[in-house]
Amino acid sequence: MKRAAVHFAWAAALLSHSGTMGCKSKPAPPVAILARVGEKILSDEEVKAWESYLPNDKLTPELRSSFIRNWVEKELLVNAARERGLQDDPWVESRVDEIHRELLTARLLEVDAATQPPPSTKEILEYYNRHANEFIWKNLHLDVTYWRAQARAPLDRLRANISQNRPSPLFPSEIATIDSGHFEIDDPSLADPIALKHFGWMGAGQLGYPVLIRGTHWMFKMERRDEAGTVQKLEDVIDIVSSRLAESARLERRNQIVRTYAEKYRKEGRLQWIESGVDTAYNQH
Repeated sequence: MKRAAVHFAWAAALLSHSGTMGCKSKPAPPVAILARVGEKILSDEEVKAWESYLPNDKLTPELRSSFIRNWVEKELLVNAARERGLQDDPWVESRVDEIHRELLTARLLEVDAATQPPPSTKEILEYYNRHANEFIWKNLHLDVTYWRAQARAPLDRLRANISQNRPSPLFPSEIATIDSGHFEIDDPSLADPIALKHFGWMGAGQLGYPVLIRGTHWMFKMERRDEAGTVQKLEDVIDIVSSRLAESARLERRNQIVRTYAEKYRKEGRLQWIESGVDTAYNQH
């Protein structure tokens, strides 16, 4: 795939002259233009702003090129539609109005939500206690810490150190040879079966002995073990609970805004709502 050519255009600098100072403003910095369709441009800054919303592992040159190509193709199609006069097409105008109304209401609720406090610790705990039976581990859940090294000896000394809660007896050169990390498994059937047989049997808090797996020495510690069917802890689902409470609050605020404006418009004689053939004038809503 060819890279999109990068053209540099200097933004024109407006020079202001003062009768007493006679100073010139500095030229604006160069703007990297990645694509241009007619008078419409796509700058490197705009692409980077789009990329900032993506996970780092998703950022690739191919994805950037695809974004730029899609932008160019869309602008060409938009211009083709305009040259055919479709911007004044009744269907387009009705859809624009509908989309505008959707954006207005979405933005209203978004701005309103930003003024509301997040769920309190008490609200989160109370919701969790009421709905704990909804948060169940469907499969065996394992929380594991691991260490790995090319030689076994440093792991043996490290295990003795951890078991006896002693200061590390390892030399700095040995510490540098040990890699460590942490992982969680929510479905053992998807885990590496060779590695799983060395730690899958462990109880919570148990530290295994170094084992050789595919030419590398590993040591595992079971930090936590949750059997299938057991209730998840609050710390496991706090984000879900917070999200549910925030959504519930958002809907309540939406209904409150509707009720407030319905009452206002009803009093002013500007609201009439016929539902199921009955003119309710919003009296029952």
